[in-house]
Formats: sequence, C-alpha cells, structure tokens
Amino acid sequence: MRRGQASQASQARRSRPGPPCNSFSGKIDPKQAASQGTAAANRAVTAAKSYGLGGGTPIYYDMEAYNHTNAGCRTAVLTFLDAWTRQLKAVSYISGVYSSAGSAITDLQSNTTVAGHSLAEPQAIWFALWDNGNSMTGSPYMTSAVWPVASRSKQYAGNRVVKVGGISLNIDADWVAGAVARK
Repeated sequence: MRRGQASQASQARRSRPGPPCNSFSGKIDPKQAASQGTAAANRAVTAAKSYGLGGGTPIYYDMEAYNHTNAGCRTAVLTFLDAWTRQLKAVSYISGVYSSAGSAITDLQSNTTVAGHSLAEPQAIWFALWDNGNSMTGSPYMTSAVWPVASRSKQYAGNRVVKVGGISLNIDADWVAGAVARK
C-alpha cells in the first residue's frame, strides 16, 4: 500500500458517520443524512479507484449496531444508506452494507420507504450474527425474498486467533456468498 493510499484509508475510517443514537464518535446528522450518505459513497469510490477497483466492484458500508426501535435513529440510518446505495449505483458500483443482523439489516428488510420515496436497497449485505453457525439460512432476521443467499455474507463469530504463515491474527469468522470482487 502506498503512503497516500494508507492515509486515505485512515482518513475514511475516522470520518465514517455512524448511527446518531450509539456511543461511537462520528455520527450521522439526521438533517444531513442524505448528503452524508452521498458524500460517503463518493469517498468510497475515490478510494476504490485509487486501488484500481473500477465499476462493478462491490463496496460495503460498515454501519455500526444501533437501537433500531428508536424511530429517529432508524430514519437517519435508512436515509443515509438509501443515499449511499443510490450514489454507488449511479456510478456503476455494487452497493453493499455490513451491519448487525438486528439493526440495519433488519431495518433495510422491514422498510420499503424513507423520506417519502422508495428505499433503495443495497445489492449485497454482510451481516453480523455471532451464532457460530456457518450457514446463511435459517436467520430470523431476513428472508430470501429480499436478499437471496447469493447476495449475503455472514460474520458468524468474532475474535478468533488464527495462525497464518507463522503470524497470529485476531480475526472474525465469515461465511461468504455475496459479492466481494468484480468479476
């Protein structure tokens, strides 16, 4: 990774807005959620292009978990993710969302409109459900009618130390069927 790319990736992590109702820094402003979602998508595309990843590449937004029963928070998150998805699709990238199965993934599946228009659904999801089950079926949080298994990836366990080439890595365990690279 070149120095400029590392700096760009670090800056993107620091400026990544999250739900307005959780304890992390960098929050979505409910009044600016759509513009923040569009701006986040534009930054992600710029970063992807800097790595040589062109149109057709999936880009996932990491939306931290939140209390999805909080209507204001849910609306801000969905407005943000709607704008994220619309912008990525507009520039020919695949929109993906990573989040807890019990927050953004549930809300994306359960809501069809936001801010008075149809909710743009991401083309791929990566959900966190630490049930130690390496299967994407049988989840109480989603149906195949919304996201077929081929559009899903699942983080099913976290914080596992794995040795690779003599190096110990602390990683999460995932089962991947959704888009991860351009074909």
